[in-house]
Amino acid sequence: MGKLSLMASMFLVLVNLLNTTRCGKLLYSEINTYSIYLNNVKMLSTWGQSAWVFICMNTPAVITVKGFLKGISLDFFNFLISKIIQENSSETTRSDFPSRTTDKNSKNFYEWLVGVTDGDGTFHFSKTQKGIWSFTFKIGQSNYNLRLLYYIKSMLGVGSVSVPNSKDNCAEYRVRNIKHIIQYILPIFDQYLLLTSKHFNYTIFKQAILIMNDSTLTKEQKDIFISKLKSQIMPNDYVSPAWQTIDNMVTTIDSAMKVLSKSWLIGFTEAEGSFYIVKKGSKRLVHAFEITQKLDIIVLEAIAKILGLTVTKKKTYNTVVTTNTERVKFLVTYYHKTMKGMKALEYRIWARSFSKENKDFELMSKIQNLMRNIRSIRLDKNFKLK
Repeated sequence: MGKLSLMASMFLVLVNLLNTTRCGKLLYSEINTYSIYLNNVKMLSTWGQSAWVFICMNTPAVITVKGFLKGISLDFFNFLISKIIQENSSETTRSDFPSRTTDKNSKNFYEWLVGVTDGDGTFHFSKTQKGIWSFTFKIGQSNYNLRLLYYIKSMLGVGSVSVPNSKDNCAEYRVRNIKHIIQYILPIFDQYLLLTSKHFNYTIFKQAILIMNDSTLTKEQKDIFISKLKSQIMPNDYVSPAWQTIDNMVTTIDSAMKVLSKSWLIGFTEAEGSFYIVKKGSKRLVHAFEITQKLDIIVLEAIAKILGLTVTKKKTYNTVVTTNTERVKFLVTYYHKTMKGMKALEYRIWARSFSKENKDFELMSKIQNLMRNIRSIRLDKNFKLK
């Protein structure tokens, strides 16, 4: 397809998707950037031979298709993408999805999964050397925690678990099939919003994959739109829209719990939390709990409210941490029989040792070494969840 022909086709896509009664001014201002006069825009709605001649005559020869889209403002581009998704992607309507979120257990699992994803999940898309766009939803773990990944696979019924490089001690749960992502993954994250800035990555990922799946767009059109999405950069002050219900301010435990559920916090703890033994003096070891984050301080503020902790701001990261006996006692109860992966084993050793009356230095040293050794366990890549 020639450049002008493709550009004309792109104009047709844009105009057909726009509601001119609501967005005419915005459309006109953008088209005017490329010397298409306002009084002739109506020609685009019928798109006959005269319109094609008009485009040829009025579009500067130096303008390329990529240059055309590059000149579109970010707000306008985002609007176009939303219209493409709304008008041309019937596969993503709520009624088309399996009804899998009706019972309490499913709801708890999905909230838990979102928490794990906020911690260790990735929404990735890129173009291969063959020029094909590939899409992957991935959750990474140390390969000693294959148990958690197989649990997710068994609950979702799609995807695969692998150990790509045993030297890195990393394992992955991945969903790469576009149909499976649209049918099983997107509905979860649409209904149960990510609470960290990963929501930005998810939004871009979703828009890109729905464009890829849109049969009304040509390969060239898909490539241009997806490339534009790929180039978007997350603002430094980005906050997930999930927090808008409390005006992006966590002031009380009630406000925190309006956004952050216990199931989400369990999942996030499995990904980002640490139960450990720390030295407090030459002959004193105590129980500690910690969650750290580089971004999303609002998430830590909510966690701190719910768990009765405080946020400590460091130079390169923020953290909620405690060694307080009363807080540890509360955490032992809060996390009792909640976790699915190997973090549950770490927690049990940590919690049981806390309950012992005689916690002398020798015993605590043994517990500390045991917990460190557990994290060094490496399972065979052929491990399967029983």
